[in-house]
Amino acid sequence: MPERTRGQTEWFRHSRRGLERLQEEAQNLLGELGVRGFRARPFPPMNVWIGDEAVIVTAEVPGVEPASLDVSVTESTLTLRGERPAPQTGPGDVCTQRERDTGPFERSIDLPCPVEVAKVEARCVNGVLTLALPRAESDRPHRIQVRRAGGPQET
Repeated sequence: MPERTRGQTEWFRHSRRGLERLQEEAQNLLGELGVRGFRARPFPPMNVWIGDEAVIVTAEVPGVEPASLDVSVTESTLTLRGERPAPQTGPGDVCTQRERDTGPFERSIDLPCPVEVAKVEARCVNGVLTLALPRAESDRPHRIQVRRAGGPQET
């Protein structure tokens, strides 16, 4: 297979992101119309922050055992897989309203910058998964000192 150029990779990432947004919008519309089998929002819901040192991602995964989560990270993509178990009910119980999905899920997002994959940390507390993804050294902001031209440096 031929190697992709940086431009082709960026085009692919942006195209994929656009298709994912289109899919989410279609799912939202179908969910709002009450079409069964469509989530009104992608699961799990995620928030992403970027700082000077790291990218922080939180994902709501209520009812999912932390040990059963599968988190994978490439340099610029985060994928979260797992399964929301069905609630335990008694024999003959009939569900009259169902708003929470159960079963397997998978969600991938593009990270805002490259990260150090080997240094990612994850913890799950009260159904909220928090990932700390250190930014790649080459992507971190670096302060550049500006010196006076032709004269001694001021302190």
